[in-house]
Amino acid sequence: MAFLREGAKKLGPEIELTILDCKNPWNVPTLHTIDSFFKTLTRMQRPSDAVPLHEELVIDGKPTKKYLTGVTFKLEGHEVLVNTDLSRCTIETSVPPSTSLEENEKHLGLILRSISEAASESGLAVLGLGAHPLAMPMRSNIMPKPRYLALTGVSGKEVLGMSIISATQHHVDASLSDAARIINVLNGATPAMIAATANSTIIEGRVIREMEFRGTVWDSLVGDGKYELTRTGIPKRRLIDVDDWLRYLTQHRPVITKRRMPEGDECLFFGKDSPPFIELLRAGGRATTERLYGLGKAEIELGINDLNALGGHVWPDVRLTGKGTAEFRPCALQPSLGSIMAIGAMVKGLANNSAEADAYIMKRGITPELLICARRDAIRRGFGASIGAIPIAEVGIEMLGLAKRGLPDCEKRYLEPLRRNFIYEMNPAIRTRQWLRNAGCNGILDRSTLGRFIEAHRFSLAN
Repeated sequence: MAFLREGAKKLGPEIELTILDCKNPWNVPTLHTIDSFFKTLTRMQRPSDAVPLHEELVIDGKPTKKYLTGVTFKLEGHEVLVNTDLSRCTIETSVPPSTSLEENEKHLGLILRSISEAASESGLAVLGLGAHPLAMPMRSNIMPKPRYLALTGVSGKEVLGMSIISATQHHVDASLSDAARIINVLNGATPAMIAATANSTIIEGRVIREMEFRGTVWDSLVGDGKYELTRTGIPKRRLIDVDDWLRYLTQHRPVITKRRMPEGDECLFFGKDSPPFIELLRAGGRATTERLYGLGKAEIELGINDLNALGGHVWPDVRLTGKGTAEFRPCALQPSLGSIMAIGAMVKGLANNSAEADAYIMKRGITPELLICARRDAIRRGFGASIGAIPIAEVGIEMLGLAKRGLPDCEKRYLEPLRRNFIYEMNPAIRTRQWLRNAGCNGILDRSTLGRFIEAHRFSLAN
């Protein structure tokens, strides 16, 4: 892992946008529609700046590069990638990391505006919801990229919920000296942040019991329990240092990796019965993997790339990456640019003020056991949850104050949407439920209200 020296921390937002086919809203967009979207997005850029991306897809068991799956283009000297994620109803992008939230906001706004305009021209709506509100989780929703086919082969039907969800994720710089503390602090903020940002409460056209469907999806991916520890959610103990993170990481079984094969780059998968990564290393550092397309098995020698691949397939709400960042990932896609930036400001502020924030968590007696219970409760009940005896909104307000002290005066304003949510105990999921109630739908979307629902829940570029 590459870590920076201590200093001004950069924030890097990474966004998954929910897209809905206006002509066929009850199903995820087809490959042809996605191809049309990326052709439109490419055409909107300067020809010298745009590079269309044809990733390999597997159609009827055969590889093809017939469809566009993404585009890279220049944004004020930075290269930006917009591409498909695991789901056909998700478009993923990120912005260049910056020490300035204002620059993050500017770049993200420009990218999201281009995506929204290209989507509209292609007959798609970009929704500010953390899950496709109408589509049923199905295997056919998943983009047929080799790595996702490998993942579904290992995880089985549990992965299908991922085919309709979208997230708001933020990377923040971590140094060797503060990485573990930042992870502990952001874990401490996770239940309150889930309560304040829950935004996937309508699935298959109906309001579900949970506030945050996305959280239940991740928790279903733990596997058969034979080797697993805490692959998702919040770990069962506080992190001591970076070496402790590596111990946590390598106790999980590997899922997917990549190798250069005679036919080109290829995804390899380990299978459900693979031992944990650390056991493979102790046994000589070799592993037997499965190849796609019925090409049989491949023996590989494990290395740093395989460790980084493992890190991408262990899904705690906060994790260290191979690029020396802490990734905060429990929040669903938010309804607006302003609410996305509020999460980023919270993450950056707490990372900058991690020493004081960690002392607060310890003083309050907020243990990993309490956080694990509170997280599950927040997924179900939002602000009805508590951390031990402490109301979750109270913890959120106090941690917001700690984040505020970690930001320069010019950036404190970005926290305002979160402050309102904590003060009024409101989140996007509650607002969606209120909209449905006011529309007289009794929690069920039908064709008579669908048009109004889509218009009311389009992603907003406002603050």
